[in-house]
Amino acid sequence: MPERMDTTSLAAAVAAAPLMAGCWSWGNRRTWGYGSRFADADLRAAAEALGEHGVRCFDTAEAYSRGRSERLVGELAGPAAVISTKFFPYPWRLTRGQFFRAIEASARRLHRDRIQLYQIHHEPPAALLRRWTGHLAAARRAGLVETIGTSNMSAAGLRATMSALAAEGERVGAHQARYNLCDRRVERNGIAELCRAEGIILLAHSALGQGLLSGRYRAGDAMPGRRPLPEPVLRQADPVIELLTRYAKRLDSTPAAVALAWLRHQDAIPIVGVHNRHQADEAAHGLALTVPGDMLRHLDAVTRPWQGKS
Repeated sequence: MPERMDTTSLAAAVAAAPLMAGCWSWGNRRTWGYGSRFADADLRAAAEALGEHGVRCFDTAEAYSRGRSERLVGELAGPAAVISTKFFPYPWRLTRGQFFRAIEASARRLHRDRIQLYQIHHEPPAALLRRWTGHLAAARRAGLVETIGTSNMSAAGLRATMSALAAEGERVGAHQARYNLCDRRVERNGIAELCRAEGIILLAHSALGQGLLSGRYRAGDAMPGRRPLPEPVLRQADPVIELLTRYAKRLDSTPAAVALAWLRHQDAIPIVGVHNRHQADEAAHGLALTVPGDMLRHLDAVTRPWQGKS
């Protein structure tokens, strides 16, 4: 965890159970099979299982299934949940009134008086950054937002957002980026270092590479669903999956739990997509897992090429 931790509900929740449930699939029929492969009962069971493990954080966005994900999270996550959502920086969302209406619509769908973490979903155009950070600061002062966050930005974009918020007397409390054993670009592009230095909670979405690091899929296997992993990706990742599988057996655990434990060792909070009880149990299983240092170092060495190029 970052050294300079604040006392918001998000910080307290991830300190108690460093895991966040990713809810992109909730309500998503076309990509994830909502209504055919899983239904509301499965989502309710997932939320209940997470609560049993002490996991209280859920991540969604207004753009996920046009608000359906937010609605389902609001209905099923429960009043004790700490919810992160994201607004999409549409170029026509310019006025403070438009911005506040978007926040209030998300809050209604989430059954909340205020949003615990409200993030800019993607890096906005530079010309509009100060306008939107001004709106975010006003929303926090109005009590609509507890913590301001960012998502999917470059290091330069994150620094610019931090600077613009600082001019408003506010700060970035959390940043969300793609991060897993097979995608370590945040370590080289400056995001991880910046979050660590500034005490920003780093939220790692795609923490299992959309199932790649679960150990369930290997090169040559048929994959269910509508988002099959490309065969070249599976072949490239095979040595990593083999190593995770070997260590999981030694630790009486699962490849997914080992992969998530590695991420937490990097001062990141994993976001794991869950839409049934089994996935929730598997994601939470690793919270109590301690991976020996030699295993962590070996995983680090084997996956170093996934940091990308300078």
